[in-house]
Amino acid sequence: MDSDAIVIGAGLIGLAISRELTRAGISVTVLEKGKTAKESSWAGAGMLSPHGENLPNPFWAEKAVESLRLYPSWIQEISTETGLHVDYRACGMVEFHDAERREFPDEALVDPRELAAALAQNTNIQEGREIHSLDQLKAKWIIVAAGAWSGEISGMPSSFPVRGHLLGYDMPPGSLSPILRRGNTYVVQRSNGFTLVGSNEEVVGFNRDMDSEILKDLELRGADLWPELQGKRPVDAWCGFRPATPSGIPEVGRIDGTNIWKAYGHFRNGILLAPVTAKLITQQIISAS
Repeated sequence: MDSDAIVIGAGLIGLAISRELTRAGISVTVLEKGKTAKESSWAGAGMLSPHGENLPNPFWAEKAVESLRLYPSWIQEISTETGLHVDYRACGMVEFHDAERREFPDEALVDPRELAAALAQNTNIQEGREIHSLDQLKAKWIIVAAGAWSGEISGMPSSFPVRGHLLGYDMPPGSLSPILRRGNTYVVQRSNGFTLVGSNEEVVGFNRDMDSEILKDLELRGADLWPELQGKRPVDAWCGFRPATPSGIPEVGRIDGTNIWKAYGHFRNGILLAPVTAKLITQQIISAS
């Protein structure tokens, strides 16, 4: 492989890192064991909600706010580079807690599937490349961004999947503007009207079996949060694997004494943290050169 850097994982984090490194003049190959951005990046709702998530780690709470600020120009640059539209809206969020209603006007939404397609447009990706050991790879820099699967690579700190179910509804475009949220329940709407209801958290390994009881519960929770969904039937249902770490803190940075960087374990916030993670990793690699 002739590239300066190898990125393992073609989800949003890996694709964002690849773009940032390429812009810095570093040649990159992305290795993906399955299909590009078809795991948690494809499954995610796309909420850019640092306040709603209440990240417990101060460093990452600060980086989440910074990443949200980066998003408008980041999306515009990517759309200009590729000619592809990415559905992004600074729509705000309304959070309900008991009898209290709180509004966060700066929070936003992005369609992660459109974003991933745009990021993949000019990226050298090799699909069907499952990596178990980094010893088989030869490059100046190696970045592990394989989401929940990262910990399965020999020598990498642990990671594990947290499964979440989502529902999709066809609703009139513009019928819902802000993100609605109560606890772990949220309702978000794409610009085309497609409306998502989520979610739940289960540690069940990489089990893709859909749980009908959870889906029924999501229907009730979604309609309770946004009454416009009452009597509506979902047109789609799916699940995804959020990448978690035992500490609850993302694994981002260099493994001391090696040419290996970690970029995984963002749990519920990988989409939000993609631009700032790409910036951090690229700055560290340039500084180490």
